[in-house]
Amino acid sequence: MKIVVKGTQQNMNTVNEEDRLITDSNDNILVRPRSFQWQIFQGTLYLIGSLCFTGGSCMYFTDVFHSYPKALTFGGWLFTIGSFIFIFADLQDWWDYRTGYCFNYRYRRLLDVSLHSLDRSISSSEDDNDTEIELNVYGSMCGIAFYLAGSILFIPIFENYLAIGEWFFIFGSTFCYLSLIWKMYRSACKNSDYKFHLRTLLNDIPILIMDILSIIGNICFFFGTILFLSYINTSDFYENRAAFFFVFGSGCFLLSSIILQYTICCSHHR
Repeated sequence: MKIVVKGTQQNMNTVNEEDRLITDSNDNILVRPRSFQWQIFQGTLYLIGSLCFTGGSCMYFTDVFHSYPKALTFGGWLFTIGSFIFIFADLQDWWDYRTGYCFNYRYRRLLDVSLHSLDRSISSSEDDNDTEIELNVYGSMCGIAFYLAGSILFIPIFENYLAIGEWFFIFGSTFCYLSLIWKMYRSACKNSDYKFHLRTLLNDIPILIMDILSIIGNICFFFGTILFLSYINTSDFYENRAAFFFVFGSGCFLLSSIILQYTICCSHHR
């Protein structure tokens, strides 16, 4: 039996495409899709921010700033620009979860319709999940905000406030790695009994590697900034040791962002 509708071909194409949006991810409508544009833009922001952090970290080796007087100024600005890019990326992520699925407004509409037809407990679980994700992203944004404030105070014209900037970096790294640990915990609980299972994390190895690298990077900045504190940083050896922590941490961020871009491109061409 064939049903004829006005504008059949156009309407059928639209319906089929929209149906595909909500039946991806093993037919789980609670798993929202991300457009390629959204993903590649997000990944590019993290990549550029990581490059800025890596370049800024290199400026704090004694041989570099002794040879190039403007190196510390350059390093402070690179950290500031990188932090601004990171916080912009997190704002994009938060805004997406808060208001409506960037570049996928049809999915937002279809999901709302689908949830109304489901059991209330499923709708409630979706709301709870979104709230946890928003809080997770918000925690990350708070950390990056501390990074940004600290980065500005790293610029030599604010040298009288350098100690405050260092403590901002310590607070920022703490917020970020705790937020990431919580994210990993939530991911490990996404199973049938909603309990922590380490094997659940192995369902997405690239994401697990990226999260671990990001945690290591933030921990490196935590300890590296402590080593930069004036009462600990008393010689070139201690200065270079602290700078090494910064470079290693930035390298972890950079590697994580490269894996992210690679994963996005591979999934798009799959």
